[in-house]
Amino acid sequence: MEEEIINKSPEDIDERLNKIISDITNGRNSLVTKGAASNILSKCGRGLADKLSNNFAAKRFMVNDNCTSCKICEKVCPVNNIKVENKPKFSNECETCLACIHHCPQNAIHMKSEKSKARFINQNVKLKKSNKLKPKHR
Repeated sequence: MEEEIINKSPEDIDERLNKIISDITNGRNSLVTKGAASNILSKCGRGLADKLSNNFAAKRFMVNDNCTSCKICEKVCPVNNIKVENKPKFSNECETCLACIHHCPQNAIHMKSEKSKARFINQNVKLKKSNKLKPKHR
């Protein structure tokens, strides 16, 4: 991650973000359908992946004693997978976006297999008071 942060210029990020915004605004759908056989295999593969990743968050995330129960992780989770009482508790709906890790102001949430302690927050994405992330409008 450290290399990505160093190698990505703000202009490159803005250019990519503008393309994404344009695609969404123009209703561009880049998904390619390949037929019934492909759809069946995709559904079977997704089902297997779901079974293998069951309870992903509870098994893969850990919270250290730096946690102050600020609930930012709960607020940024796009699927409401986190509830904070004393420390974050993870349910089975994790989509592995890792917003909880990157937005934790105390750097208290980690993946057990984590290789880097670096954190990145896209400056174009701002926190709202609800449980979703909000892109900054230009």
